[in-house]
Amino acid sequence: MKANSAILRRLMNRDEAVSPVIATILMVAITVVLSATVYVWVSGFSGRNDEPMNNLQITAVGGEDIITLKHLTGDAVRNGSWKVSVTLPNEPTSFCFPYGALNQGVQYVFTNTTSDCSGAGSAGNPAGAPLVPGDYKVVVVETLTNTVLLDRTVTVVTG
Repeated sequence: MKANSAILRRLMNRDEAVSPVIATILMVAITVVLSATVYVWVSGFSGRNDEPMNNLQITAVGGEDIITLKHLTGDAVRNGSWKVSVTLPNEPTSFCFPYGALNQGVQYVFTNTTSDCSGAGSAGNPAGAPLVPGDYKVVVVETLTNTVLLDRTVTVVTG
């Protein structure tokens, strides 16, 4: 019985602890994990969505004196958050901001390349003079993240 109480007393009176190096490493690790957790939590409050458009598919097709831009599938592009450029290859890219959202199924018809988008209209009501035949560079950009949604060359034929 005395032997057991002596062993028990010796175990209870131990003053050993974790070494200072291990303690420092543990404190740094806990601080890093806590900081990362707080960052992820706070970044959820920002309200700005910088993710690119999901599954977005836009096409531009040249026709007789016009170019038709159509949103086929994917997320809608809100009104005021996209811009488009329809220019001849030797001209500088000049963007305009069409009025309206670019929702699935929506079409815009371009009949001229003015910087104020006056040549953009609905499929049944294109505005402006017809485009001259030739190749045009069509660029569509989502403005919140500067993501290029479409960049292609389209051929317009004479009507």
